Amino acid sequence: MNWKHYLLLTVFIFAIALYFIFDPATNVWFPKCPLKVLTGYDCPGCGSQRAVHHLLHLEFSKAFAMNALLVLSLPYVLFGLVYQNTSLKKRWPNVHNYLFGNWAIYFWTVAVLAWWVYRNVV
Repeated sequence: MNWKHYLLLTVFIFAIALYFIFDPATNVWFPKCPLKVLTGYDCPGCGSQRAVHHLLHLEFSKAFAMNALLVLSLPYVLFGLVYQNTSLKKRWPNVHNYLFGNWAIYFWTVAVLAWWVYRNVV
């Protein structure tokens, strides 16, 4: 690992510590969603900061209530990170097409748009 990796890891650990210690719902210095502030509508990412806080405290139902899409997509993201950074990529090279190919782009585009519509209609 070079110094950029260590810097990135340090920033990541610092951010996780902030989200563990401080609740974004009660602290004004966490950024607010500009779309929600301007229009009153939730974007697909609204509630993600609060969801991360709840996930770090192992409060899965509260995290799901804050942003279900984030909670449901975490296993996909984590598997993708493990796959890309381990020997799994060499053992199962065809999995890359399924994880990051065209079908995955279409699936996640539809999922995000559907989530955006659903959370503002219901």
